[in-house]
Amino acid sequence: MKLMDPQRVWPMSRGKGVKIAVIDSGVSDRSDVMGDGKVTSLKNLTHEHGDATCDQNGHGTVVGAIISAREAKKEKLPYYGMAPDSTLMSVKILRDTEQMSDGKVVAGLIADGINASIDAGADIINISAAAPNTAELKAAVKRAQKKDVLLVVAAGNKDQNGNQGAEYPAAYASKHKTYPALLAVSSATPDNVVSNKSNIGPYVDIAGPGFKPVGPNPNGDGTWVGADTRDDNAFTSFATPYVTGTAALVKARYPGMGGAEIATRITKTAEHPAGGRDEGVGYGMVDPYRAVTADLDPHDARKPGDVAGFSTGGDPQSMSRMIAALVAAFVVVLAIAIAVGRSVFPRARRRKRELAAGE
Repeated sequence: MKLMDPQRVWPMSRGKGVKIAVIDSGVSDRSDVMGDGKVTSLKNLTHEHGDATCDQNGHGTVVGAIISAREAKKEKLPYYGMAPDSTLMSVKILRDTEQMSDGKVVAGLIADGINASIDAGADIINISAAAPNTAELKAAVKRAQKKDVLLVVAAGNKDQNGNQGAEYPAAYASKHKTYPALLAVSSATPDNVVSNKSNIGPYVDIAGPGFKPVGPNPNGDGTWVGADTRDDNAFTSFATPYVTGTAALVKARYPGMGGAEIATRITKTAEHPAGGRDEGVGYGMVDPYRAVTADLDPHDARKPGDVAGFSTGGDPQSMSRMIAALVAAFVVVLAIAIAVGRSVFPRARRRKRELAAGE
């Protein structure tokens, strides 16, 4: 999908210096694209042995790879993440063999993971999981907001009968004034239409391409491919890391930006649906290139997602190019003036001598 290709942005930002926490089933560091210090184990909150880089499920590793995998060297097929120079901190909350069914337990683990990530200095936290609303989870999300740490959270998936599944912490995003540094991510098809699996609602802020998830196998050999690759059944788990990777590119490009500013920038520059926003894709499909390069008016008071607040000339070096062009034009004009002067002044001196001789 060309819209998601981060290589267009890499000359300006590759996510260097940005620390991202991934709260999931663990993020393996065994593959070529995820090793050599790319991933650190922050915390294993399950009762299984091993640290948080142990992932036999595959889910967390693919999420992390979409965000931050380096360009492949050994693998036969080209592969790379959105922000390859960023670093990942893994917080393991899901067991390797199965995802826990007790929603309140999961909510507590997500809360613990958020707090651990904040304490470790994460700039951005990716949560490709959902749980019911609990006081513990809400308190952790509020703490992240107070610290201006950006939470990028899956909107959640519908069950086999098409009913809405667990929605939190994503659903906290419906109150933008209270939770400005939280982005709830739905999953959309390439046509910017919400997938059949994705939860919908007023809390959805942005969409990502959750279809056809592919990433490194957590055991370090080969690739991991999602079981259902149909576009209309895309899951929000794999849409979320595209938004997180985009946020990392923005953060590295504008290091002074906090979580709330990054969230606003991403919604303003999204590929909007008809009408500007809907409950399926929020403000639309995330656009990494515009998120990094758009010239946003810092005094713009429009609501997030209003496209009138920015210009997308597409060239972030436009000012320097314009200055260079003006300097070049000045040099040319000066050269012409000198050449003309060398031609005109001798003729003027000869004419003066001729007039003097005639007198």
